Amino acid sequence: MREGASKSLALAGGILVVMAMLCAYVAWLQLVRGTENDANVRRQQDRLTYIPAERGTILDRNGVVLDKSVPEYHIALRIEKIRDPRDTRRRTIDKASTVISSLAAFLGPDYYRTRPGREAMLKHITSKAPMPFVLWTSVPQEDIRRWAAHREDYPGTELYMTWRRHHSHADSACLVRGDTALGTPANPLKVRNVSFAFREMKGVSGMEAAMDAELRGSGGLEFFQTDVQSYRNATFDMISAQRGKDIRLTIDIELQEYIEAQFRENAYKGALLLMDLRNGDILASVSEPTVKFGEPASKEQEGALFNRALAGYYPPGSAFKPLLALTALDCGMLTQDERINCEGYFSLGNGKNLACSHIYGCGELDVVEALGRSCNIFFCSLGRRLGKGNFGKVAQGLPLGETVGTELAAFEGRGIAFVPGKYDKCNWELGDLANASIGQGAWIVTPMQLLVVTSAIVTGQRIQPHYVLGNVTQPLPMHWSDRARALVLAGMRACTEDAHGTGLQLQMDECAVLAKTGTAQAGNALPHAIIVAALPADNPRLAGVCVVEHVGSGGRYAAPLLKWAFQRALQMGYLNAETQSF
Repeated sequence: MREGASKSLALAGGILVVMAMLCAYVAWLQLVRGTENDANVRRQQDRLTYIPAERGTILDRNGVVLDKSVPEYHIALRIEKIRDPRDTRRRTIDKASTVISSLAAFLGPDYYRTRPGREAMLKHITSKAPMPFVLWTSVPQEDIRRWAAHREDYPGTELYMTWRRHHSHADSACLVRGDTALGTPANPLKVRNVSFAFREMKGVSGMEAAMDAELRGSGGLEFFQTDVQSYRNATFDMISAQRGKDIRLTIDIELQEYIEAQFRENAYKGALLLMDLRNGDILASVSEPTVKFGEPASKEQEGALFNRALAGYYPPGSAFKPLLALTALDCGMLTQDERINCEGYFSLGNGKNLACSHIYGCGELDVVEALGRSCNIFFCSLGRRLGKGNFGKVAQGLPLGETVGTELAAFEGRGIAFVPGKYDKCNWELGDLANASIGQGAWIVTPMQLLVVTSAIVTGQRIQPHYVLGNVTQPLPMHWSDRARALVLAGMRACTEDAHGTGLQLQMDECAVLAKTGTAQAGNALPHAIIVAALPADNPRLAGVCVVEHVGSGGRYAAPLLKWAFQRALQMGYLNAETQSF
């Protein structure tokens, strides 16, 4: 009896000890950990929203607005404003559906037909409950006014604004300007724990992509708290977004449109570039055909999304000859008074010949005459003299086989420098040297590369082209002697002034012009017409390159286009205008 009582007392004592320990633990949780737990709960309900900034404006060199952000208004529903905390999810969706259907019926049949369904509401509540539920996008102003006049009848509805890109001059310089697309911010302010982010415009091509970091600006943040069911409860604070930087291009949109119109009037495909030699400003950068903002390319616009001015691949043809002549003169392989006889063909050995464009030959020519007439035989002979050891010098210091490095470098082509040291897929026998000497064979250049080469020849400096006004880079001196360059410039002037010159159609009353035509073979199709030029001849200030695909000779087809472009630029005062210089 006494033993049983002792056991009962021991058991009761053990239970009391355990209960005391549990009470102590609960008290500790409530008193010691309670504050910390409350803070954790609050932290779990704190939210950050990323708000995109207004994107900066793109303007032409004269301040004409080309691409700007304009507000776009949508009608949205704040679900937290119409629900009761005790509502089930189904009850919440029923309330939202009632408001949406009522407003849709008021706004009209199109709104009723396109109103979001219950699945869309459920998806929003499940994943983005604190955010406004967008009902209709891009709502016309007249419908916004109707809604605003009766908004009290539709509780929880509000206007929700985003930005969209508006393009003026919508069919001009589109590939230079580029386009944007809406997407999730790639790096929203480098802020951790961003819960939600409105979609942001990001550059996907052209200058919109190249200058995206500057144009995008700095997004803002909204700090808010949600309830236990993830609905917005209270907004604490907001950091305002900072508008993006405006970008001013070197392009003159009026000049650009004029040149594009000439291409379209003749249904030409190709490219044309104009550059101010005093600072490297690209005044016009034409690639045709091209797209129009807001419209898909038609079947007739094959390659409309391809920027031919930067990445079009063409053999340079005879436009390469001034560079070869400079190299030969500078290496001592050719003298000023030396004459080379052209009999109408160049023997490659084994019974193979390379023909001159003059069927009976040009006779004896010096370098000035050879450049003016574009004699193939003369330059094949120079290529043979230079040989494998010296031929590679023609590419020294020039962006041949590499990108030029403009702001649009990501969209530039590299091409192929068909010279020893850069091209080793052949043995550089006589046939290879002959083809390379007249800009054929494996040569591939872009119009932008030809522009840099031409500007280097006529100024003696490698000038860096650029598309953003003020991005002037100090030019680099080239290695050619003044004597050699003077002879080549005389030959380029003969191209437009000599009776037998191939560029007579570029002759202008306003001033003398330096030029070199090219007719680049393109397989079995008609050749590409090419011309490079600069003016005025005595002190070049403007340089241009024109390529017209599959039409014939450069002197006949490309020269008139470049002449119209030059004349328009002169009429607009670009020859004498005050401008930033190196």
